[in-house]
Amino acid sequence: MTDRKPEAAGPSAAAAAGAAAAALLQKQLAADGAVLSAETSLASGWSEHQTGDGRKFFYHEDTQTCSWEKPEVLMTPEERAANDTNWREYKIWDGRSFFHNRETKVSCWSMPPELRKLRGESSGVDDRPIPETAAEMRRVYWDLMKEKGVDESWTWQGVSEAMRDEPQAMRLSEPMRKQCFAELLGFHKRQKDVEARKRERGAASAFERLVEERFCKPEDLTITYEEAAQQLSGEEAWGLVKSDVRRDELFQTVMERLEEKHKKARLEGRAARILRLQRLMASDPELKRSRARWKDACELLARKDEIQEELPPLEAIRVWSSLRDLRHSAEYESDEKGKEMTPEASKLYRDERRRRDVFVRWLKDLAIQSRVSDDSSWDNFFAVAQGDPKLVSLQQGRGAGPMELFDEFQEDLRRLGPAEGLGVIPG
Repeated sequence: MTDRKPEAAGPSAAAAAGAAAAALLQKQLAADGAVLSAETSLASGWSEHQTGDGRKFFYHEDTQTCSWEKPEVLMTPEERAANDTNWREYKIWDGRSFFHNRETKVSCWSMPPELRKLRGESSGVDDRPIPETAAEMRRVYWDLMKEKGVDESWTWQGVSEAMRDEPQAMRLSEPMRKQCFAELLGFHKRQKDVEARKRERGAASAFERLVEERFCKPEDLTITYEEAAQQLSGEEAWGLVKSDVRRDELFQTVMERLEEKHKKARLEGRAARILRLQRLMASDPELKRSRARWKDACELLARKDEIQEELPPLEAIRVWSSLRDLRHSAEYESDEKGKEMTPEASKLYRDERRRRDVFVRWLKDLAIQSRVSDDSSWDNFFAVAQGDPKLVSLQQGRGAGPMELFDEFQEDLRRLGPAEGLGVIPG
């Protein structure tokens, strides 16, 4: 049935007039004692009537009002109970009853189960409570154990004692209760394992951050685990990882990751680094010399902080070799057979020889004064001699460089000895 609201309009004026006359008649009859059943209606002022088409309505004599709904004073106890619901009963023109819910706005022909139950009739619906399933009873027992604080420290005897006075717990058989207890213990164990894994992951992350922060430079890639342990053993993050094997594994993982990171950075900056080396080697007078050795070039690049890659510095060697192969013919020494030297070239050659001789005599004087020996390092000598005209003039030439002459001088000292190489005893 579609939602149909009760008619809002009251009975017609003719029906109301007839109801007033009928009410007056009933009042007179009641006064004479002829109609005892109408005492309740007359006492309340309400009386029941019918329209021409058979529909019931109610008339109140004092207020001269009519209503389709039965007043509460005329209702039976069952009808009063039904009046507490949102359902109301109405009749249509042919006398059939239908029921309307004022809240949901739903209408139906059959009496709702709610009204049947209030009127003491069978509702036609099995409203008995559904018995709990085994899973629901197990859940109740689980909740009871959690309320009691049962954990892995409890025993079955302790749980039985705690649940003795719980009627809901006794609905399960003992084997079922034991199974629930075992499942709860397993649940607590899994929770502890999960928390332990979380702590372990946090400790591993803190350990990795510590290693990355301390050994983030390219020159730190050669650090071993034993050396790292000596430096970091006092750090809190180091102690969070309890197993030495696990620490070693994490350390190697971090170092491999750092190595890949530095390798990627070198590859990304390779083009810019090669261009910078080419410009430096093409513009520096010492590196442009025709007789310059790689050893000399390597020392010079190291002083300029240009050796920034792995050893040996392959990129620097490639750039230096390629520039050596591109030298102009005028930069080669004219010592080839059958080739005559021009006057300009001959003068340059003699000046170069003169500068070399001056530098070698200077080295002998320093050796005699015990300021230079056959085991002196080039870096120490360069730090003392830097800026001296004899060194600077040789650096600007195209022949043998100062480092090459220094090495040859030391070799002669070691081979001939100080007395023969210098002609005197040093000091």
